[in-house]
Amino acid sequence: MAITLAGHKISRIGQVWLNDDTIGSFGDKADYELHNDRKRVDPYLVKNAPSWKNDMIGRGLAWLRLTLTYDAEKFPYGVPNVKVEVWGKEIFDPRSNRTNWSNNGALVILDFYRSYLKVPDSDIDFNVFKVAADLCDESVTTPEGKSKPRYTLNGAYELSESPASILEHMHRCIGAEPTYIAGQHGILMWAYHGPATLKIEPH
Repeated sequence: MAITLAGHKISRIGQVWLNDDTIGSFGDKADYELHNDRKRVDPYLVKNAPSWKNDMIGRGLAWLRLTLTYDAEKFPYGVPNVKVEVWGKEIFDPRSNRTNWSNNGALVILDFYRSYLKVPDSDIDFNVFKVAADLCDESVTTPEGKSKPRYTLNGAYELSESPASILEHMHRCIGAEPTYIAGQHGILMWAYHGPATLKIEPH
């Protein structure tokens, strides 16, 4: 069984579940292998799946090859529902000029402009994205007393969705608005820094 995880290379995967149980609990009745932008066909599938062809490689994709061995006790209701914990695409951070995995909301939106919409770097205001990324990384305290970054983006979208709709939802998730000033795409963040203060000093 081949399961597509993303239309791009991902950073890594974590746990794999079959229904609500981890795949490790199925012993030798279940096995998997992550294929992340493969360059050659999976020899296991060529050997064991008669319908698998040599040109079925999955370049540029992240996908899971899942092998299940029938067991009436392990799979009483047939093929299980598969869930995978995914760390998505590694994205560029203009603050450090490095590319790593991140769920920083502003950086995810920046990557969408550059990678999916193919907006040239000359048409992007990287300075405002740096400011927005810093705001997303600000530590806030939850009602439970724990600290976490102010804004993160975690999720996926269907390729059939319109780019405008995807952008709108991503901005809404992190309390932001897209901007387009002087021919450059940017981002405007909403952030509360407490009430305004007035400082009076003697002359």
